[in-house]
Amino acid sequence: MIAKKVYLIILDGYGLGTGYKGDAIFQADAPFLHTMLHEYPYVKLKTHGSAVGLPEFQTGGSEVGHITIGAGRAIKALLTKISDAIEDGSFFENPVLIKLMESAKKNNRIHFLGMVSDGGIHSFQPHVYGLMKMAKKHGIENIFLHCITDGRDVGERTAKEYISALESQGIGTIASLGGRFYAMDRDNNMDRTQAALSVLIDNNEEFYDNGWKEYVDNYYASSSESDYYIPPVRFEKNAGIRSDDVVIFWNYRSDRARSISQELLSYIQPENFGIFGPYSDVAQQIFNFGEQATQNTIGEIVSKSGGNQLRISETEKYNHVTFYFSGEQKKEFLAEERILIPSPKCKSYSEKPEMSAYEQTEALQNAMNTKDYTMIIQNYANADLVGHSGSLEATKKAIMVINECVEKMVVFAKEKGYEVFICADHGNADHMINPDGSADASHTKAMVPFVWCSKDVKIECETGTLQDIAPTLLSALDLPVAAEMTGSVVMRYAE
Repeated sequence: MIAKKVYLIILDGYGLGTGYKGDAIFQADAPFLHTMLHEYPYVKLKTHGSAVGLPEFQTGGSEVGHITIGAGRAIKALLTKISDAIEDGSFFENPVLIKLMESAKKNNRIHFLGMVSDGGIHSFQPHVYGLMKMAKKHGIENIFLHCITDGRDVGERTAKEYISALESQGIGTIASLGGRFYAMDRDNNMDRTQAALSVLIDNNEEFYDNGWKEYVDNYYASSSESDYYIPPVRFEKNAGIRSDDVVIFWNYRSDRARSISQELLSYIQPENFGIFGPYSDVAQQIFNFGEQATQNTIGEIVSKSGGNQLRISETEKYNHVTFYFSGEQKKEFLAEERILIPSPKCKSYSEKPEMSAYEQTEALQNAMNTKDYTMIIQNYANADLVGHSGSLEATKKAIMVINECVEKMVVFAKEKGYEVFICADHGNADHMINPDGSADASHTKAMVPFVWCSKDVKIECETGTLQDIAPTLLSALDLPVAAEMTGSVVMRYAE
């Protein structure tokens, strides 16, 4: 029997900024969040690079962040594994890739689909360079590049830079482009997915014949929006995906690749569809790494120790507190419960900066009134997803909402006997304005707070990494830290 109870609030995208004019967290009217670092002990945590299984230069993200928090160790990310395979040459000997290339030679056509960006959250542009070189080596003459523009994990209007870099490889044709708002939806907005699909497949005869540069320039001239929202378009009549063509999707992160993949699979054969990540059970999984769930995560340890647990989030971050937090384990652990709160339907969360934070708070309080849990994991998505809108004012409003909800939950949970912890997975809302005055909608490398809302706590060190959260929570539960966990106990009960 586990006598103690812990409750972890993950403030997605809540970095420790510098307090400058573009720091939405500092600028917001959020007295509880501002004073918690003075009232309670906390440690600053690193969220990027090797600390979360990425190359040292790479900014962290929600997926690797939640994996690391739950696992208590850095799990080598798909980005790193694929990059390593290209560098050591094993990528070009991959049997699944070779089979797909040989199949493509029958029609002398192949399609590469993915997000053109080096943001590293969902895709990494150098990976498609490896595909392009391999297709050329196999003698495939018609190589079509279908570009999903970013505008979120990198600069808001950097599409021309990334597509130009793609084109400079001298291999293949820019066949289509469209913003990730359409092709990478994860909230069942099928109208968006269908808009992306319509320009990819061959049964659509419409195309823009003045080239991708003019199309992007016209979009910038007529709209104030980012690359995220570029309407999908095809540039050549014969560049659409035919039902017997080979397609390789180079995005590796799963959540935003599933919807368009499912729709493509209703049009092409599964044996002709290669994927870089585990987001389809029937397509050709090119890499077998990343499919085996990480063992001895904090959720598994709590379950095996006889405890129960609750995971709660709104739709946009639900996979992060379940699948990713559990080490990419799909099944629930024994005595694990989950609460999903639907995210609001809107084009941009700047239109609704509160998102579903109030509904989530109410649902969690109702659950805690009904039952005691050994461990509760909750994600408030506002600082990240409103931050991705690029709107400083909307993000400040989002922080004010989080402030209200978190203060309410901390008081409520402590009255229920929980040890309450607050952390973040990466930065975002802490940096909303670039030096040139443009909006910054991407993640940051800022340290994040890890707060224990208790006075009777001893701090072991001032800085750490996301790996330290699980060991510290296990220590607070008086449970042993798994041998696989490389993180440290950075705060503990005072003697």
